[in-house]
Amino acid sequence: MSTCTYTTGGEWDNVVHNDESAQAKADRLNNPTIDKSTQELVQWIQDLYASGAKLWTKEMLSNIEAQLAQNPVPEAISIRSRTQVNGKNIVQLLPPSPPVTNSGGGEIPSVCSLTVHFEMYQMIIERAEQSMLESNREHYSRFTPDEIRMLAAQGVRIYFATFGKSSIEYSKVKPSWVQARKNWLNSSLCRELSNILGSTVSISNAVTKIVCFGLGSLATSIENPTRMADDGLPVHGPGTQHAAALTLATVLGERFGKEPLHVMVQDPAYSEADKKILEEVGIEVIGGFGSLGFTHVDEETIVFSCHPNIPVRQIVADIAKPAAMIWNKGRDSEEGAEYKVFERQGKEELSTPYSTDHDSARTRKLLQDYDEFDFPNCYSRFGDLAIYVRKG
Repeated sequence: MSTCTYTTGGEWDNVVHNDESAQAKADRLNNPTIDKSTQELVQWIQDLYASGAKLWTKEMLSNIEAQLAQNPVPEAISIRSRTQVNGKNIVQLLPPSPPVTNSGGGEIPSVCSLTVHFEMYQMIIERAEQSMLESNREHYSRFTPDEIRMLAAQGVRIYFATFGKSSIEYSKVKPSWVQARKNWLNSSLCRELSNILGSTVSISNAVTKIVCFGLGSLATSIENPTRMADDGLPVHGPGTQHAAALTLATVLGERFGKEPLHVMVQDPAYSEADKKILEEVGIEVIGGFGSLGFTHVDEETIVFSCHPNIPVRQIVADIAKPAAMIWNKGRDSEEGAEYKVFERQGKEELSTPYSTDHDSARTRKLLQDYDEFDFPNCYSRFGDLAIYVRKG
């Protein structure tokens, strides 16, 4: 099988615009100047997506994770995808690990590691519109038209990412977790969710596990200033979310006449203290490089995700039809979406029209096969969630 090989030095990144103001960048992104070849490229990606071609497959993600897990890590990673042209694989050369410095001097040291980066559909279109501008044309002349299409439609890249991991000791994190879980179990929210799961929704008893994405670090959250929710209890979002996952497992296990369902979680922010505490309560922390959790999602899975920093909904829509999903409500739209300039601390910044877990035509199509139920309303702890249960 032939391949397209590239490095990670900006082969398909936006054109660099030095000293560009926030307003100029907003204008450029909202009103891209597209020539005929770029227009054809964008239309090709849109047609490809509309045809049902997958940006992500479980086979592709499993293959990437297996390659990155090798010791030593190979110099290049082969990325397979159904969006390939002419049967070609994309081979990405991995960069050397960059130096990492801590700028704040606080308690959260930076950890740099190889990570699977997901490019959601909206950003793929945007990057295609921007990357083929005339100012960058010479750079792309070394690629054939087929290779340009392959790179443009790529939903996965491997980067070195920097994560802030809390260094707070286990002995300090554990009491916070215990209190957060106690508050949750004694709350009206917990009772409401238990009632919904126990009687209102009809979830297949073939469910075997709950796979969670982006529930947050127990340790990092206690470093933030304490604030109170509407019920008068201190907000501990990650603690409450993990406690809710255990409630899901217990209530559904009892309803199905089983032991509590198996709970698996993935979040790059987990500290060593987090992992130890979660393992103590029977929650399996998924390792890997950022995509391994998705390889565990199937028709016997409940997906639980609270405002994650990756496009969980778009990825799941490509790889499976879970028994149920508890995640952000499917309300996003691209209609009228535009970048806007706002001021923060006397400096102009750019707001994106897209959430990190934005909807797409494919996620909206997926949800047509699901019944929607309300999730207990507590935005400060969960965000704007809904329960989606597969019909039939």
